[in-house]
Amino acid sequence: EEEEEEEDEMPVIKFENLSADVATILSDRVCTCFAVSSKFAVFGTDFGSVHIIDPFLGTEVKHFDQHKERVSGISMDEKGDFVATCDDSGKVVIRNLYDTNKVSSFSFSRPIKSVAIAPDYSKKKKFITGGKAGLLHLHEESSILMFAKTKQVVLHSGEGCVSTIKWKGSFVAWANDVGVKVYDTQKNQRIASIDRPANSPRAEEYQCRLCWKDETTLMYGWADHVVLGEIRSRVDPAPDEPDKYMQLLIRIQTECWISGIAPHGKDIALLAYLDEEDDDGKTFGDVPELKILSREAVEQVSENIDKIQDYQRYRSNDYHFDCLPEEGTYFVITPKDIVIGRPLTLDEKVGWNLAHSLYENAMEIARNNPQDLHRYNLVQIQEERIYHLLENGNSDQAAGLTPLVFEDKVALWNKWIAKFIAKGELKSLRKYIPYSSHSMTNVVLDQATYNMALVAFLASDHKLFLETVKMWVDVINIKEILAAVEREIQTNETAELNEVLAYLYAKTNQLRKALSIYLKLGDKEAFKLLKEDPTMFSIVKRRVVELLVIDKSAAVELLVEHQEDKMPISEVLPQLKDSPPLEMEYLKMLCKNDSMIGRQYGRRLVELTAEYAPNDLLQLLKTNSGIPYLEAMKICEKNQLWRENAFCLQRCGNVTAAVKMLIEKLDSVDEAIDLVAEENDDKLWDMLIDECFKRKNPDHIRVLLQNAGTHINPIRIFERNDWPSAEIPDLRNSVVKILSDFNLQNELLRGSTEILKNDCVALLSKLRNLRKAAVFLTPDTVTCHSCSRTLSSFCGMDEDAYFFHCNHMFCKNCLGDLFTGRSRSRSTTRSRTQSNTQPEVDVSYCPICHSGMQDEDENNTNRRRRRTRG
Repeated sequence: EEEEEEEDEMPVIKFENLSADVATILSDRVCTCFAVSSKFAVFGTDFGSVHIIDPFLGTEVKHFDQHKERVSGISMDEKGDFVATCDDSGKVVIRNLYDTNKVSSFSFSRPIKSVAIAPDYSKKKKFITGGKAGLLHLHEESSILMFAKTKQVVLHSGEGCVSTIKWKGSFVAWANDVGVKVYDTQKNQRIASIDRPANSPRAEEYQCRLCWKDETTLMYGWADHVVLGEIRSRVDPAPDEPDKYMQLLIRIQTECWISGIAPHGKDIALLAYLDEEDDDGKTFGDVPELKILSREAVEQVSENIDKIQDYQRYRSNDYHFDCLPEEGTYFVITPKDIVIGRPLTLDEKVGWNLAHSLYENAMEIARNNPQDLHRYNLVQIQEERIYHLLENGNSDQAAGLTPLVFEDKVALWNKWIAKFIAKGELKSLRKYIPYSSHSMTNVVLDQATYNMALVAFLASDHKLFLETVKMWVDVINIKEILAAVEREIQTNETAELNEVLAYLYAKTNQLRKALSIYLKLGDKEAFKLLKEDPTMFSIVKRRVVELLVIDKSAAVELLVEHQEDKMPISEVLPQLKDSPPLEMEYLKMLCKNDSMIGRQYGRRLVELTAEYAPNDLLQLLKTNSGIPYLEAMKICEKNQLWRENAFCLQRCGNVTAAVKMLIEKLDSVDEAIDLVAEENDDKLWDMLIDECFKRKNPDHIRVLLQNAGTHINPIRIFERNDWPSAEIPDLRNSVVKILSDFNLQNELLRGSTEILKNDCVALLSKLRNLRKAAVFLTPDTVTCHSCSRTLSSFCGMDEDAYFFHCNHMFCKNCLGDLFTGRSRSRSTTRSRTQSNTQPEVDVSYCPICHSGMQDEDENNTNRRRRRTRG
């Protein structure tokens, strides 16, 4: 499971083999060393040839056969203009890559295994060599009569083969069999010596891999250890101590052999060599990996370099590793191949996410970096997602994405509608397809597209076809769709197709065809067409019953509306003769709208209602004043509809007979009481009481008592001396109810009085609370009403200010003066001594507002006095 999860992680680095030029060059030789700059990559072979290639394309730029032995080391200056190579015969060649005439060749009497050219070689003309003899030489070139010579200085000796040298700035680092050394070329001091990891394999089995992260930070991997050190200056060095030293920052032991090391931002990139054993105990190489380690030894990335062929044959020392940090590009070199690893471009990241169906990730990249994508854009990615969902049976989800993706892009809508049709999933897309009145967008597609979609529905789903035609009717070619429906209905007639046909006939102004189909279907749209074009009443003039069956209320309304011209009563009623309930509804509406018609057809209406809807007869009699009540009374008597008969008697003025009928026929004293209460006649009350007592029915007396106090004065009942001898049921409760009703009326009166009092108190309390409520003010804007001094000026002062609820403000002195002045002007009856006394300041009211009220009171008093004198 862990392996599957790793496979699903997007790679950080993409590896690929360089072009066929490299493969051609290495077809008969092997690569022995490698160096790279942003301009060129250079590698040497076991045949002694040196090849200059494009570092990103792998195409060969030039090559030199300047060595006769195996090229053992390569170094380039900082600018990538000069390259130095060495071989096992002791020859060193330094070449200007831009000027073929500038070549320096040096021969030494010892094999040279490593070389490092000065970073600023064009100025200093220095290089360093090392070999199996354990000597590390610093060479400085000089030219005598066109012959290049060097001045040699031994920097180090005696600790085994110098396998690798790296020069950065003024510092040189090298590795021999004992460990790693660092030398300061400016101060001519060795400043660091780091021993080879303890218990590690022999140095020649796993070479040390050196790399400068920057001019003061060195990193190296040796066997399975990683070391990172930083060159620092000593604060107060001793006389025999160098000015600088190396501080080791990290030392990590890994679970792999290290075949190369390079910086990766703040982290460390390792070329990890892995080996395995077969059943015979023989060791063979596995697929190498690029590992990214943090300084905390956390493995952040691990990528298999699967582009390497024949990796089983290689050992750790067969690999070389280099990088261009500013490009984020890595080079893995084997004896027969060069593999370049580059960070994935945004297009490649999008492509990887699409290949793994991670569409959200791909869309996020496109949204954040629209200008940096060249192969993809956001819409293409979203289309890929829709296609993926559609192909995998998630048509509803795919359709739901279309409005956000296609927006107002007509071409995309046309394209994808065709795709959904081809997949047979247009039903899922239908509700998202835009049209002129659509709620999500105002875009209108090609008419042919709408028609194509409708034809697809016509062949698969007639119900959906009907709904869609009505929805898209404003944007389709109606004639084309109408012709398609007419062809389809000949072989596959359905109710939905007939409805579509009628609808399209109506839209193309073929109203008579449409009306005929609607009548056939029993569709209410027939009424709408008749209202739009009254001339079509000729079609339905003899089809009244069909209209009533479709919608009784709508048909009756239509027939009544056109009774005087299109559908006269004389032609409608004969058609309803065999359908009495429909005739009844028709006459009921006629009589309701016109009392004159009620007088003409009222008897027939009462007869029909009494027979087919007797429960509705009483309401009919109450709401239709044009009905002849005498004839209705006879019909009710014939059908023994006594309640309706009593109503007719009441309308005819014979209320007494109506009351007696309610009591005699229905034994309903309650209804009799309601009828008498409606008439509000004391004689009728006496007659009702007499009838109830005359029959000596205790239940009738009970009902009278229960209504006493509401409609009848109880005394009129209690004072009678002809009470029946039989026991009156529930008499006690009836009397209690009369007394309770009386008490209830008194309680209601007292309660309403109490509520009124409570409301007055509550409102008064509310007014008081409002008067006591805090007042919001801004001290800088509130000023004294007399001296205009702001309220904020009193802060920190030993003075008082008074702010009244009426929003008037006074300082204490102004308030005292105001009271003093008013006191003097109004104290005409006081003595001189009293008038000179400073009155006490009363802050319980505003002097301005209170003054106005007092002035008004004085004016009213003076007016009353003048009237009295007069």
